[in-house]
Amino acid sequence: MNNRYISIILTVIAVNPIMLTVDRVVSRFVPNAYAAVSPVQKVTICDSLAIKCANISNLVQGSRLLVKRGK
Repeated sequence: MNNRYISIILTVIAVNPIMLTVDRVVSRFVPNAYAAVSPVQKVTICDSLAIKCANISNLVQGSRLLVKRGK
């Protein structure tokens, strides 16, 4: 029992520096990702030539888009 406890403790002690090293190596090659601080991006649904666009103002209620399903 005592030998197993010592083995577990030594394994934890050995793994910690390895994890720290891997973290530092990865942080050098992988840049941090930050969210863009900008207003909401609005999208318009148009045809391929952008001549005719969808009017969905009557389908919007608050922040929800109402979907009318045909039968």
